[in-house]
Amino acid sequence: MDCLAQYAVAGLFLDTYPYNAGTTASDAPWMGVPVITLRVQSFPSRVASSLLINLNLPELIYQSIESYEAQAIDLAKNSASLNELKSKLAASRLTEPPSNTWPFTKYLGQAFNTTLCVIQKISYLQTWFKRRNTPLKWNF
Repeated sequence: MDCLAQYAVAGLFLDTYPYNAGTTASDAPWMGVPVITLRVQSFPSRVASSLLINLNLPELIYQSIESYEAQAIDLAKNSASLNELKSKLAASRLTEPPSNTWPFTKYLGQAFNTTLCVIQKISYLQTWFKRRNTPLKWNF
């Protein structure tokens, strides 16, 4: 994929604002490029934030445009800090949740099993009430 090859020349991925990246922000860490993001009240901003939290890089999530800009400028000027960040990313990207699929699939399987058990119990209750000609009332 030629688009992924472009990450080789990037030092830092600046998540855009107010329309944050989604897939491209997810691709950057796989290609070894750190992402900084501004967390706002929108789904796309939560994508990059969630990714960074799961990569154990929450320090790259900013709450204000001023701090986001200051960090981008600092990392552009300070190659030692950027290289340290890249090293941390390289160490975590293959062991943290986004790429460590075993725990994810384990918990997803547990969630499916729990859902199936709930559905079976509801089905049993519906049958039980139907046989007794008793209306089933849900009080939520």
